[in-house]
Amino acid sequence: MNRTFTSATEATAESAVAVDVVGYRFHPRDDELVNHYLRRKLLNLSTGRVSIPEIKVYSFDPWDLLGRA
Repeated sequence: MNRTFTSATEATAESAVAVDVVGYRFHPRDDELVNHYLRRKLLNLSTGRVSIPEIKVYSFDPWDLLGRA
């Protein structure tokens, strides 16, 4: 078994790409959400790959939301 270890910076960059990997777990810290996603969203900057779909939840019945996400 050949394993390699990466630095925290490399791991963060790789985790942005590894969204569809089996066993991937989305569990960001508060500062990661604010700095990576929310701040960039407010500034209308690209957040990279869209992994959190946006829908207007009040426009749909609750039982229809699952099919829209």
